[in-house]
Amino acid sequence: MDLLELKAFVFAVQTGSITQAAFQLGRVQSSVSLRIKQLETELGVELLSRDRGGVRTTARGQILYDYATRILALAQEAKGEVMSPNTGEIVRLGTIETISPDCIDSLVRLLSGFDGMGVDVYVDGALSLVESLREGRIHAAIVGAGFAPPECIRIPLYGEAMVLISSLNYPRIDLVNQIANEIFLVCKKESACTRHLAMLFMEGGFQPARISECGSFSILMSSVVRGMGIALVPLSAVLGSAHEKQVLIHPLSGHFSTFQVEFVCPQPKGRPILERLIEKISQEFVVQKPN
Repeated sequence: MDLLELKAFVFAVQTGSITQAAFQLGRVQSSVSLRIKQLETELGVELLSRDRGGVRTTARGQILYDYATRILALAQEAKGEVMSPNTGEIVRLGTIETISPDCIDSLVRLLSGFDGMGVDVYVDGALSLVESLREGRIHAAIVGAGFAPPECIRIPLYGEAMVLISSLNYPRIDLVNQIANEIFLVCKKESACTRHLAMLFMEGGFQPARISECGSFSILMSSVVRGMGIALVPLSAVLGSAHEKQVLIHPLSGHFSTFQVEFVCPQPKGRPILERLIEKISQEFVVQKPN
């Protein structure tokens, strides 16, 4: 078994789909399927149960998944220790997909210029990133406010407008009740954007026809362009994107219309890399310590 096989397997488990795993890995679907099949052949067991709804781990597959995530994290850590200049430290920074590119660029530049510290960026859903924090697979995460475990240190980064987006032929949205009984698209059902949707439904006093999970922001945008539904997203995620000119942006007001973003990391507890990370970020932002 090699790291590429394990990575294909882990991404398939985390996304619940061979297609989504291939998309996130930048590989063709047949390549990912082949690597997982090679892994199953080598181990002599079925690792994934496949059906129309996607894939999920078998009992043996779950055992391998737990080991595989640790192996990949250790491999990444080893790579960072070997390749990082000066201090040998690589910060593993997780981020949700809808974070402003400017924010990511600023943080990477900020940390990369700090005493030779290097930065590797990982993209995932908020809950998966929180789990990765707990298991030590990443050092810190950028997520929507409200997802951080209470024991973590939180540093507010910025707030931005949430907007509705639709296909170009969709009527202009001026009132929330205009979108009752519509199909709403989300990247993941357990996300900050989905939580804001729930607030929108509560304020509007209605329920959607359906909430459809797209798996990634690029697929969500493509689906909106094709008129498959509408979505509530951070404005900066749309501006400058490949689909900016292919969607209508509908500004709205309400409790759901502001997206707060936080930098989250565990208590340092004597870990120098976390102490230095918090020191650098807190020079730029205001730290919120656990209650």
